[in-house]
Amino acid sequence: MDVLIRYGFSIEEIQNMMDTNILIHTISDKDIAKLLELLNQEGCSRNEIKNITITNPFYFNQSDESIIHLFSTLRKIGFHSLKYLIDMNPYLLNLKSEDILSIYQEMKKKGVQDKEILDYIQYQYLV
Repeated sequence: MDVLIRYGFSIEEIQNMMDTNILIHTISDKDIAKLLELLNQEGCSRNEIKNITITNPFYFNQSDESIIHLFSTLRKIGFHSLKYLIDMNPYLLNLKSEDILSIYQEMKKKGVQDKEILDYIQYQYLV
């Protein structure tokens, strides 16, 4: 949890995240730092990263490889600015790349237009 404190999270914010995601204490600082850096690489500010991870502390349960693959898939299907997408809907970070691709392909088969598919993915997974 030291990495979260150094990043600027308050003890109360960390405690709230731990209350929501009881597995967070088992995740290494190194893995948490990698996941924070992935959001930073997408152009998210410190405040946006804090908001994303406080809203969705289950993000830390993901591996950096799965998030990299998820980001790649989201770009491949047509999302260009992932920063805004994940800031608006942090729960997308809980999905697997394969799930997104499957949804996209199924909707394409049904004749749904790309923009409608992207809108569906963007808004469907709001809690």
